[in-house]
Amino acid sequence: MGGIRVLDEALHRKPGLKVVMISAYGNSAVKSRAKELGACEFLDKPFNVKRLIKVVSKALNKRTKLACLEKPGKNADERR
Repeated sequence: MGGIRVLDEALHRKPGLKVVMISAYGNSAVKSRAKELGACEFLDKPFNVKRLIKVVSKALNKRTKLACLEKPGKNADERR
């Protein structure tokens, strides 16, 4: 199973999942398709570790902020 298919299946099973694609064979068509499907970022191998940390941190921060925005409403509803 190729990376694009894995990405598509993962996002189908868990919409909103933050995915960073890493590949040694990422041509522009593959990168474009990954972005269209919902990948946060696409890194080429070899990649800079500092860049990877920055990209993952950014994805996690977006996810955390989104979760924080969603939780108050859910908790308020649950208390009623």
